Amino acid sequence: MSLLTKMFKIPIEEARKFEKACKILEEKSHIKTKELSLSEAIEELGKTNETFR
Repeated sequence: MSLLTKMFKIPIEEARKFEKACKILEEKSHIKTKELSLSEAIEELGKTNETFR
């Protein structure tokens, strides 16, 4: 989570929401989020951001 907050200057609340969404996605699709490329992770973050607004 610190990577999200430091590199992308994302508020801690948003990083927590993203982390929670990743865990849900991982459970539902059996995809290991750590295997996502950086661009895929950023794309997912954008989708997650829209979901939680």
